[in-house]
Amino acid sequence: MPAPISIAQRFLNWRTIARLVLFALVVWVILVQVRKADLSSAFLRLQLWYLVPVIFVFSPLGVVLRALRWRVLLPGGERLPLVNYVRAYILGILANSVLLSKFGDLAKAKAICNKEVNYGRSLAVVLIDRLLEAMALLLLFSGVLVTSSL
Repeated sequence: MPAPISIAQRFLNWRTIARLVLFALVVWVILVQVRKADLSSAFLRLQLWYLVPVIFVFSPLGVVLRALRWRVLLPGGERLPLVNYVRAYILGILANSVLLSKFGDLAKAKAICNKEVNYGRSLAVVLIDRLLEAMALLLLFSGVLVTSSL
């Protein structure tokens, strides 16, 4: 049985330190480069009523739609409740914000696995999901290129 890893060993590694240094560098650049008058005027112009539908309607709707896409793409996924897909999607977002690269997608795939759905199928759906998102972005980019006067 391996010895338990302490909190200091787990979080004080070169990746965590590199992230903290990068975060401090970004904050420093923002504090140096952004004028306080511009920042305060931008916040004064902000109309909070525009944020309410984004926070309470569009963001949750986007999460549910992505969870539904996973449910449709995953063979045998219709047997799982939608709440499992929503949980897995939110877990994937959280893991992507903490882990390097796109390891949150692996966590999302693992969270969906059960007796009916194996990990290999979940990983295949991760790949298909990423490809669909890339195609949608390419379509949007193409539309911008066609309609812009560049």
